[in-house]
Amino acid sequence: MTFRLIAGELLLLTYGFAQQTSHLERGAALMRGNNLEQAQREFSEAVKDDPKSYRAFVNLGIVNAQLQRLAEAESALRKAIELNPASASAHYNLALVLSQTGKSREATTELEAAVRIAPQNLNAQFNLGSALVSSGNARAAIEHFEKAAAMAPEPAILLQLARAQAQAGLFLDALNTTLQISSDRLPPAERPAFLLLQARLYQKAGHPDGAVPVLESAAKLDPHSAEISYSLGFSHYVLEQNEQAAGFLCDAIRKNPKLDRAYLLLAIVDLAVDKREEARALLEKAIAISPANPFYQCVYGMILLADGNSRQAIAFLEKAVKENPAYALSHYHLGRALAFEEKWARAGLELETAVKRKPDLSEAYYHLSRVYRKLGRTEDAARWLEKFRKSRAREDTEREHLLRMVREQQEAP
Repeated sequence: MTFRLIAGELLLLTYGFAQQTSHLERGAALMRGNNLEQAQREFSEAVKDDPKSYRAFVNLGIVNAQLQRLAEAESALRKAIELNPASASAHYNLALVLSQTGKSREATTELEAAVRIAPQNLNAQFNLGSALVSSGNARAAIEHFEKAAAMAPEPAILLQLARAQAQAGLFLDALNTTLQISSDRLPPAERPAFLLLQARLYQKAGHPDGAVPVLESAAKLDPHSAEISYSLGFSHYVLEQNEQAAGFLCDAIRKNPKLDRAYLLLAIVDLAVDKREEARALLEKAIAISPANPFYQCVYGMILLADGNSRQAIAFLEKAVKENPAYALSHYHLGRALAFEEKWARAGLELETAVKRKPDLSEAYYHLSRVYRKLGRTEDAARWLEKFRKSRAREDTEREHLLRMVREQQEAP
């Protein structure tokens, strides 16, 4: 976790009370002057003078944290919490120390306590959001980033809110959050990455046309970025502007010859214009760069099957299933290839496995219905056909299926 503030910057939240002891006062003055060793000695004397002063223990914890004496800092801050469980500052600073020692779960618990006690603490709200994102709970983080943004709508806070919304799958919300940020308020070095994020959110929200001008602006700021060229290629592909898509994807490959996703998408563009041999060659390059990528293997198997090479497709997809048994699409396409060879029982097993791995894989429903009809299992065939009809009106075209697959595989913004 990367937190917004270092521990010592919170000192003013723990100092300024009336009737302080002289050691505590001197320690605070020394700390403000960055005389940390002397400040540590004063705070040590302060806790000896008054072992029940939680304020003295908080400040001792803070200065030890700044001196990277993390065990001593943790001990002092835990003592402060024991003396006063309602000290938001003690909980907050303990969270910062715990995060530095790799105790992420405990750090999150302390931040939650700090936020309960002091909900208007901007840094506690922001850092709790960051901790929740780091632990994979982006949806819970959103509330805390929203509260932080309401207190201080700074670009850095809004950007973290947008990233959390995107990780939670709320792409339109994330896009709307980025639209509150003026790229001119960001450091120049960060602007291309911000515009790329915003463009990908346009794409994720189903507005590839909106991404194009944003990406064009990003390309002017960073003309050497392969990712920007790739994203332009993706938008033009979705808009069925295949010639422009191919141009940008070739440009992405020129800028970064190891960008395997660019070879994949260029192969898919070639399929759309019936350049099947070229598509196979491009996919072979993508697989050479990332041989364990199950998605690339599936697309290659699809091409083999569509070109009538069902036995070759079966051999290739069996290898893919063995290498990535949890990947639903490998089982799905292997089931299709086996059905093409009229190996109905095995086809049914693979298609059933695909649906177990990915229950919303509705294109598998149609093929399961067909397989079970061939096996004489009419009730099962009728059940899967009804599920298919409820989920969609017809089977995807090759382009539609590939586009849905690519959309699913696109990296989260």
